[in-house]
Amino acid sequence: MFEQIKRMLNFDNVADQQQKQAEIERILAERSKEAVILSDNINENNFVGIGGTITEISETSGSIDKEQLPAESIIKQTQPVYDIQTSTEVVGWPNRESQFYFYSNIQRYIPHGDSILEYGAGRGDFNQWYESTYQQKQDYLGYETNTELVDAGRKEYDSVDIVNKNWSKIKKSTQKDWCINIGACNFQYDKAIKDHTKHLKETIKNMMTHCKKGSVIMFQSDAHKDLPKGFIGYNAGEILGWAIENFEYTALDHSAGDGQCYLVIYKNV
Repeated sequence: MFEQIKRMLNFDNVADQQQKQAEIERILAERSKEAVILSDNINENNFVGIGGTITEISETSGSIDKEQLPAESIIKQTQPVYDIQTSTEVVGWPNRESQFYFYSNIQRYIPHGDSILEYGAGRGDFNQWYESTYQQKQDYLGYETNTELVDAGRKEYDSVDIVNKNWSKIKKSTQKDWCINIGACNFQYDKAIKDHTKHLKETIKNMMTHCKKGSVIMFQSDAHKDLPKGFIGYNAGEILGWAIENFEYTALDHSAGDGQCYLVIYKNV
C-alpha cells in the first residue's frame, strides 16, 4: 500500500511532481488553446485553490476536435487546469514541497502513534503523508465538506477515513488523541461566514471537545498585509490571549518564520 501511496502522490521526489506538471502544460500547449473539463460540477461548490478555479483534464491519445464538443465543455487554456485527485493546488498548497513542509511542522507537536482527527481534511493527504513517511499505520479520521475532494481521496487511498460533513456535525462521542487544523480557516470557503475570528474561536472550542490530549491549529497571522484575495489573517495576540483564558495550557509558536502561527492547546496537563 505504501508504494501505491508514493506513486500517486510522488512522496519520494518533489521534482517528479514538478516534472509531471511541466509535461501536462506541454501537452496542453500542443492541444491548441483549449482543454476539456471532465468534471463540470466542481465549480458548483465555489471551491477555489491557490491560483484560480479548479478544473480537471485527462490524458488523450489525439487532438481534440472542438467542433464536436459541447460549448460548456471548453475552457480557455489561460485558466489553471488541475487534477483533483493529485494536485496540491486544489487542497490549498502551491506545490508538494510546501504541503509536506507544513505537515511536518504540525507533526512535530504530536507524539508518533497518537490518533488524529483532522478538521478540513481535503483528500486525507496528511494521513497518507504520515503513513508513507513513518511507515506505520495511523489512527486517523478526517472531516471535509467538499464532496469532490472526499470522493477523490476515497479513490486514491483505499484506507483513508473521511466523513463528508461540516466539522460542526461531528458526533459528541467522537474522540481522538489530537485534533488538527492545518490552515483550514485561512481561506474563506464559506461566504456566509462574516466574522472570521469568531469562527476560528468556535472551531477551536469544537476541537477541544473532541480531543483527549490536545489540539494544534495553524492559522495565518494578520501581520502580513499583502495576503492574496480570499485569504484571512488573524491577530495572533488576540487568539493566544483568548485561548489562555479559556484553556489555560496553551502555547503559540511562530518561530518558523513562514507567516503561519501554530497554536498548541494541551488538555488535562
